[in-house]
Amino acid sequence: YLQVFSTEEENELAQYILNCAKHYYGISIVDLKLLAYQLATKLCKCPDQWQKKRIAGKKWYYGFMARHPQLTLRTPQMTSFNRIKAFSKENVEHFFGNFLEILNKTSFNGMSIYNMDETGFSTVPTKAGLVISLKGVRRVGQAAAAERGSMITMALAVNAAGNSIPPFFLFPRKRMQATFMENSSPGSVGFANESGWMQQAEFVLFMQHFINHSKSSVELPVILFLDNHASHLSIEAIDLAVANGVHMLSFPPHCSLAL
Repeated sequence: YLQVFSTEEENELAQYILNCAKHYYGISIVDLKLLAYQLATKLCKCPDQWQKKRIAGKKWYYGFMARHPQLTLRTPQMTSFNRIKAFSKENVEHFFGNFLEILNKTSFNGMSIYNMDETGFSTVPTKAGLVISLKGVRRVGQAAAAERGSMITMALAVNAAGNSIPPFFLFPRKRMQATFMENSSPGSVGFANESGWMQQAEFVLFMQHFINHSKSSVELPVILFLDNHASHLSIEAIDLAVANGVHMLSFPPHCSLAL
């Protein structure tokens, strides 16, 4: 089997996968192969075939799993069942156990504990306001209401003291334009991609924005609660968090509102 990384590097990758599972991130085969590709690129060890396909190969995957028998594939439960089972005593105790583990490492106060969330809103209002028209005409404003709006993502982080970092906007466009940010809150930043949804590259940009405004560092660490979304899984985002003292802690699936 193909072995690209050293034993130490592979062990670190295996431990990262176990940590992801501990924090409710389900790593699929594709996720693992993408992580391996990102790590190989970072370490300048990327095979030509990986570079061409922008993902690790099957032979490496099978070899990696054979060399790390503590890892295994499991079939995830269906979402509807997960929603019923997610908010359980076991999951809540596991979450707070992870939280206490971080708290015991260093001292944190309300200013250094953040909750991050994303929301999407349409560029076209879902409910139009009242307008004056000729009596008896019922289809006023139907052209505007029939437009298909695009979804804009806004990410925000608020700490336990009630302070927030400026909003992070993601627009569904190929190119970012300065006009998108007119009249936005001071310190807000905006970026664009074709979907308007947070992806791994955009989450790295959010982390840079968060670190800049939270002033986090290894000497002054912070905790960042967030949902267990696949966009948070990149090697670059994890490295950025570790280098700047950001302890990311994911909520169990479908439990963020309850917790």
